Amino acid sequence: MSHKIQIMLVEDEPAILRGLSANITQCSKDYEIIGTAYNGIDALEAIRTQKPDIVITDIRMPMMDGLDLIEAAREFCPDTYFVILTGYAEFEYAKRAMKLQVVDYLLKPVDPDALEELLGRLEGKLLQNSEKDIRNYLTQNLSRDSEHTVDYNPLEGSTLYFLFAFYGTVASGMYIELATGSLIARDSDYSFLDGISESCRMRIMALRGNYLNETVFAILTDSDSPVSAKEVEETARRIHKQLFSEDVFVSCILSNPIYEGLDIPSHVRSCYLCAASHIIFGQSRFFCQNEKAPVESGYIENMTVTEEAKELLKMLKPAMTPADIETLCQGLTGIWSEKDATQLQIQTDLRYALNTAARKSDSGHEISTDPAELLASSSSYEELCQNLKLEFTKLCTGHSKAADKVPHTQALAWKVRDYLDQNYTCTVTYKNFTEIFGYNEKYISYIFKEEFSISPSKYILKLRMTAAKNLMRQHPDMLLKDVAEAVGYDDQLYFSRVFKNSEGMSPKAYQKLEGEKK
Repeated sequence: MSHKIQIMLVEDEPAILRGLSANITQCSKDYEIIGTAYNGIDALEAIRTQKPDIVITDIRMPMMDGLDLIEAAREFCPDTYFVILTGYAEFEYAKRAMKLQVVDYLLKPVDPDALEELLGRLEGKLLQNSEKDIRNYLTQNLSRDSEHTVDYNPLEGSTLYFLFAFYGTVASGMYIELATGSLIARDSDYSFLDGISESCRMRIMALRGNYLNETVFAILTDSDSPVSAKEVEETARRIHKQLFSEDVFVSCILSNPIYEGLDIPSHVRSCYLCAASHIIFGQSRFFCQNEKAPVESGYIENMTVTEEAKELLKMLKPAMTPADIETLCQGLTGIWSEKDATQLQIQTDLRYALNTAARKSDSGHEISTDPAELLASSSSYEELCQNLKLEFTKLCTGHSKAADKVPHTQALAWKVRDYLDQNYTCTVTYKNFTEIFGYNEKYISYIFKEEFSISPSKYILKLRMTAAKNLMRQHPDMLLKDVAEAVGYDDQLYFSRVFKNSEGMSPKAYQKLEGEKK
């Protein structure tokens, strides 16, 4: 813990109080006696103002006995652990103590070994509660759409760093719902963190981020055991190495140190902007947040189309052969690979390329794919090249839209749609398509979009949002957590973000609006 365990003693016999105090002080330097009292009235006021972690109190005392004290103190110190100290082993005392959720008892005369064992158990419970408080606090401050407020700071005495890990590109949930990176982020085993944490004197915990293909690692250092920024970076690099995946590239960005909880949202925004403009497509990289840039300013610069890409795109014409399209796609991905292009740069070039192809095309096709979606569904330049070939084939082969729709592809598209209609609340990935339908997931996605003018991932989103709205209309008292799980989301915060992006309001606001209509 980042602070000493604060203990208050309440005992009306001075000799016992002094002995108890001496024994506790000898048990551990992490225990601090912050106050003593000889009766329940004085103790109640002291507990109210100091809010100790543990209270050890006698039962029989003048003015207010120990059990009355515990009952009164519970109203403003619900998380404090109370231990009764008594020479009486009467059943009525024990029965009432259980109702008051007294955690344990000590019999007089106090055995020092029993006292040390008891404090050790309570220290473990306090540490678990501290971890839970910190996890909740960080989760709420990380979320862009959290509707909760936190009126305390469990990070006091600690320095916080965030390590943002992205499995693939930084992209909207509607584009990465079915991507491999999202599946890896959700199912990864982070038990290796325990060993790293023990060896580096830091607390590390894995948290859900704002993106489906993202995990955020909180690294906390204790002010009582100072750790240098270099040591934190070395620890973060160890974590990054453990995240290696053969299926997708993994990018990590380490934040600047955060000293105040109120500063978390601005650092989070800055790191996301930094990630969007620094992640190099197709490469697993580690980098640190730029300390020279103001937290508020971000890192997004005005992006311009790569000159080499402009030159290559001059070969675009209304009707192109498959060989020409292959040359174009290989050339574009080669330029980006050679330049170590960031995802932001590639998106800029892609948008220009697709718009140019659409202007020159006489196929009647319109652009239906967002560049961010192309990148999100590609885990390597090879996959990106294949996806590009599909897009340019659609735009530049000179075939009409009607001519492309053959019975076989229409039937396959409808089979995929039927499958999604029946399984949209389950975990669905692009790899499922290959296993179920026997065709490459890119081809299935292509023919699905051709038939229904929507990608499979956006179609699943549409189904889930419709189902969620129906549930909230029909069952206005249903918990949002249950709504989220019913339509396929195991994370309520993520569901809330997706719903707000899709519907323009939070689920809670939608529930309120629907309730007012009745």
